[in-house]
Amino acid sequence: MINRLQEEASNAVTAMVQSRQLTANGVSAADEASQALQVIAEKISLISEMNMQVAAATEEQSTVVNDINRNIDEINDSTQHTADTADQLAQSSQSLRTLSQRLDEMVGTFKL
Repeated sequence: MINRLQEEASNAVTAMVQSRQLTANGVSAADEASQALQVIAEKISLISEMNMQVAAATEEQSTVVNDINRNIDEINDSTQHTADTADQLAQSSQSLRTLSQRLDEMVGTFKL
């Protein structure tokens, strides 16, 4: 009976030692997991910051593109206005040429 008690006590001690080792392993694994999660959280924070920088750069590029488009529209308007003015000048030149020819003909009739 004493042998049996000693054997059971020895088994209990062995089980406690194994349990303590398993617990220590579990704590170690939990610490490693905690460190890994900390690194992941830092990386997520870094990625989030990069995303905000990309979003800001995209917004800035969008503003620049809008400015360029507005400038192109203004250039197109100016070009159209210039073309219209050139057409008017061409018509005026033609009218002046016609008037000049008629004037030459009229002056030609008054010979001294």
